[in-house]
Amino acid sequence: MKINIAGINIEIKGQIYDYFKYRLHNYIVKDDVDCNISILCEECDDITIPDGEIIQKNSFRYFASKEDLFYCYDILKDDKCSALIKADKSWTNITCLIYDVEDLGGASLNIRQFNMLGLVMKYIMIYHGGLMIHSSSLSYKESGVIFSADSGTGKSTHTRLWKKVFEGVEIINDDMPVIRLFDDVWYLCGSPWSGKTEININKKVPLKGIVFLERGKENEIDRMYAPESVLKLMKQTLIPPGKALTSAAMANISKLLETVPAYRLKCTISEEAPKVVASKLNLI
Repeated sequence: MKINIAGINIEIKGQIYDYFKYRLHNYIVKDDVDCNISILCEECDDITIPDGEIIQKNSFRYFASKEDLFYCYDILKDDKCSALIKADKSWTNITCLIYDVEDLGGASLNIRQFNMLGLVMKYIMIYHGGLMIHSSSLSYKESGVIFSADSGTGKSTHTRLWKKVFEGVEIINDDMPVIRLFDDVWYLCGSPWSGKTEININKKVPLKGIVFLERGKENEIDRMYAPESVLKLMKQTLIPPGKALTSAAMANISKLLETVPAYRLKCTISEEAPKVVASKLNLI
């Protein structure tokens, strides 16, 4: 199975579950397309814990490295490895092993494989001039805008107001779009990892602005600058462990914010809110 995400051709080999195929059906490309990235997926009852140097631990998830390899793996309470991602230093050859934990109360293999490859895609994008940003994003007049904030703030509610107020608005992705640099221009790109809504389209448009949304009693928008904008964006994208990965992610963030303006939007749930943003971005 071959897919294209944000202009990157990727071959998925091995065990591919139906849910993954379903969620990525709009991103599948022809078998004769050349791919520079290969991902092997396998179900495995006995995943060996890597013996690399642990560089970070978050609860049950470990990150390790050994020579030119990077590992991300999950450990159950009985010290059994339930999932493993192994990648070379350029994230072009990747292996994903997964152990069935549904009988132990965990999610199904279908869901876990889809989420696992979503994590892999975040790393791939970092090494290819991009970021996946937690946000709801839209296209209006062939310009992209992302609205980023913590969960529950009202990102999706706001983008739906755009569809109500303006004709021709398209939701590009409702949870985790890709922002990627093409020929010195940053583009908003669709991705299939769109949260529970499954709202996404396979399209890319030039990115007009990054809006950090906050609830407010009135609708007002103002420009944000570094370091505040950098810190805001760092909270909504993956900053991976390891010197090389961290440096690559931070370089992408810096380059993005040097080119694309960031804003703070304090807003109500009203039809006036999208108009305030559109006016600031010169879209009306």
